[in-house]
Amino acid sequence: MNAAQITVFGGAGQIGGNKILLQDSGTDLWFDFGLNFEQSGRYFAEFLKPRDSNSGLYDYLMMDLLPPIEGLYREDAAVNPIHKTAWQASIGRWGQKSSKTDGVLLSHAHIDHTGYIGFLNSKIPIISSAMTAVIAKAIQDTGQSTLSSEIAYFTKRHQVDNLPTRLLDTGIDLEVPRLKKPVSTKNTVLARPWLITDYNNWTIAADEFWQASPNPQLPISGPIVQPFNGSIGQLTVRPFPVDHSIEGAHAYAVKTSAGWVVYTGDIRMHGRRGHQTRAFAEAVRNLKPIALICEGTRVSPNQSVSSTEQIVSEKSQQAVIQSDGLVIADFGPRNVERLISFLNIANRTDRYLVVLSKDAYLLEAMNKVDNSVPTAANHPRIKIYLDRSSQMKVWEQLLVAKNKNKLVRWQDVSDNPNKYIICLSLYDLPRLLDINPKQGTYILSTTEPFNVEMEMDFARLNNWIKRFNLSLIGDPDKKTDQKHAGFHTGGHATSEEIFAFIETVNPQMLIPVHTEYPNLMAEYADNLGIHCEIPKLGHTIKAKRMT
Repeated sequence: MNAAQITVFGGAGQIGGNKILLQDSGTDLWFDFGLNFEQSGRYFAEFLKPRDSNSGLYDYLMMDLLPPIEGLYREDAAVNPIHKTAWQASIGRWGQKSSKTDGVLLSHAHIDHTGYIGFLNSKIPIISSAMTAVIAKAIQDTGQSTLSSEIAYFTKRHQVDNLPTRLLDTGIDLEVPRLKKPVSTKNTVLARPWLITDYNNWTIAADEFWQASPNPQLPISGPIVQPFNGSIGQLTVRPFPVDHSIEGAHAYAVKTSAGWVVYTGDIRMHGRRGHQTRAFAEAVRNLKPIALICEGTRVSPNQSVSSTEQIVSEKSQQAVIQSDGLVIADFGPRNVERLISFLNIANRTDRYLVVLSKDAYLLEAMNKVDNSVPTAANHPRIKIYLDRSSQMKVWEQLLVAKNKNKLVRWQDVSDNPNKYIICLSLYDLPRLLDINPKQGTYILSTTEPFNVEMEMDFARLNNWIKRFNLSLIGDPDKKTDQKHAGFHTGGHATSEEIFAFIETVNPQMLIPVHTEYPNLMAEYADNLGIHCEIPKLGHTIKAKRMT
């Protein structure tokens, strides 16, 4: 009897970090290849990071953040002889693994699904929606350049000596092995092969953006974006647009020799595209899937409470109307649906929505594949915050130069705080030192803390709010208080919605991922007569038609 093999290398009993390998008929493909915040956070933090620029894969292999799979990674990310030590140690923990990866099906552009794509072999094609592709490139363009961040394009590394032959030029010979470290070759920037599922949305402007380097002195060469033809190797693939807190999210169904395998990515039903998720459920039900790899982020023993974007918008607008002074809107990065909600509020309350340069750059990128996305250039209520610092990267210089009439300086905000809603998050708050508001409202429109590090961040946020005499709205510590409830709606389906989704799809086998409560999903599946396989990291599950 034919069977497809599914191995979960990230997302088993964890929220995020999905790295799921599907093997069948001589074809190997991955569902996402992301960073797991919880797993990485056991060892690393903001100022304690893996040394990927100097050590390639070494730190990631040693700490089991990446599995040791021959041929999966960039050769220039593993140039040190010491990698053999890390590789063997990692094999001892994961077991011997191999893959001739034919492609990566990328569900969306959140880092817990994209975060380790930068390490992958540069010949492996990435398959995604047009929106996911331009978001991924915009994030890379405006972010820090590291091996792990090189998702859309990469700088090839070459080997140079890492240790001097003499110690501090004293003439003392070093009796140590000469190591090599990967260093950028500054004139070699190559695009990864990228295939677009909805190529009809790809435009000439998107093509120009894809091939444009954030630094014109380092042009991007290599393959241009191509349409996805619906198959990888011997396997047929069907993409489905779904609702999530970032634009361009896709789920996938793959036809294997044993039947259809369905992967949800991240889904919800209560956003403005909730109808797409419901249509996806009905469509794959008709495929009679042998396996459903399903997220369960919000599945928990506690009852799920969910707002909607309309409720968030209505409550936020009321808070802005009642505010005397500056309004700060804090919501998840790249949550353009929430940004549009606040843009509409700004329009109705006669304020301007002020975004940072990186957010303005992202909006411009997204507009190239969806002209309904507002930009500073095409919307009268959007302004770009010009930082006090005179040091700007090339991409930011170009952005500022073409939006000269849309710039807002710190002094403008300080002198007329009632005119603005400024989009900031915790790590953007040092800008308040320049603006120095005397009073105002801080609308926290993001998820509540769910780990110790996030709780510490929230404590710091409260200190900033008190320091500048701001009123906090949307306080997660007071979420049962109607004054603070309803200012955020999550990017994931509630427990009830996930259970209803599973019942609709009615697969022969359920594989719960991206959840801390797979047992609850297994119990529900069992009540429906659906077999459930709870995945373990690195263990292979055989998906075959039940008799």
